Amino acid sequence: MSFLAVAILVMAPSDVAAEDPNFEYWSEFRDALPMTKAYTEYLGGPYFTTWYIQVEQRSGTKRSVYVETNEKIQWTGLIHFDCDISLGGEQVSITQSSEAGLPTVYDSSLLLSETLIQQWKNGAEIAENEGFSLTLPYEVYVISRYEFCRPEPVEYSE
Repeated sequence: MSFLAVAILVMAPSDVAAEDPNFEYWSEFRDALPMTKAYTEYLGGPYFTTWYIQVEQRSGTKRSVYVETNEKIQWTGLIHFDCDISLGGEQVSITQSSEAGLPTVYDSSLLLSETLIQQWKNGAEIAENEGFSLTLPYEVYVISRYEFCRPEPVEYSE
């Protein structure tokens, strides 16, 4: 095989990238996991970080969404929610993970009540217990609900 043929094979887009128009990049922390860009968070001045999402589990109307960023902030975790419960009236569980190399003290879960969700929506950083501070932007949660609570497309055959 010629050098040119090998170079073309290496540079060819993957099947996942061809099938998913929202494909952005491969996860930095999980092997072979395609991620979708959810939100770019501006951190002040010239700094920003991009948040990526991928549905990890679907069980009826319940979703677990894997989230990560690896730019100015390093963060990985899961958002657990129920698509049947309206936005703003539900309880959300968020698990921060040490996959991004964070100390294990951040392996923690937080169940957000309606009051905490309202504070989170208004931009407050939620610190429920020592060693756990929710830095995940509310917008990532909303976009995750939008992306992964839509009905699956139905394919018709003739």
